[in-house]
Amino acid sequence: MRNRRFQYKRLGLLLALSTGLSWVSLGLPLQRALANDWILYQEGNLQALVGTHTFAGTAGQTVAIALRTQGFTGAVTLVAPNGDEIASNEYYGRSGVPTIVTTLPSSGAYKILARSPYGQAGAYTVNVRIATAYDQAFSRGIQLNLQGDYAGAIAAFNEAIRADPQNPDAYVELGDLLYAEAMRLKPEEARSIVLAYERAAAAYERQGNQEMAQMLRDQIAAIQAEVGLLAPEPISGQGIR
Repeated sequence: MRNRRFQYKRLGLLLALSTGLSWVSLGLPLQRALANDWILYQEGNLQALVGTHTFAGTAGQTVAIALRTQGFTGAVTLVAPNGDEIASNEYYGRSGVPTIVTTLPSSGAYKILARSPYGQAGAYTVNVRIATAYDQAFSRGIQLNLQGDYAGAIAAFNEAIRADPQNPDAYVELGDLLYAEAMRLKPEEARSIVLAYERAAAAYERQGNQEMAQMLRDQIAAIQAEVGLLAPEPISGQGIR
């Protein structure tokens, strides 16, 4: 049986003076400072704030690691027992919760780095749990979208919706992606969509369903406005077969 010893921790503040914010003064020869009329010249190394946490993991476990921050932008990194960085995440869709979903390569103590890449400070929580089918499909959708595989991302988000129809995040990401895809349409592709909608609207009108017909015509107007199409050619009187 797989080891399920995971932790949920309520964590404190990432504070500049207590979690690794360092400034190292390297100085400059006096004559160079005088030559440039500088009163002070110093160089330093400003590191991002980092909180470190560990958990015991088992090889083959697929886990979901989420970082929830309050008042600052966070990022999460997972480090294997041998010190190799396995994954890192700062963007996880519109949820705003940096998340890593990955399969652990070995058993041992894993390290989570809760980072503040922009030098901000605030409270946060980090949790690790066994990834669900939804977690895996949603994470795949995010990654495929970032890679430009939009068809694959749409399929993954639909898979996530089937796994957990009550979770709104996948619906939001799918809607955003479909809208973005519509904006990428070439004029000739958009014309095909407009023509199909026009024919459907005409059929609804013949059935007396003005509400559905108007809804489709509103969609047509939106597509035309976004893609810059002229009004479609009138449909011939032969009707739809």
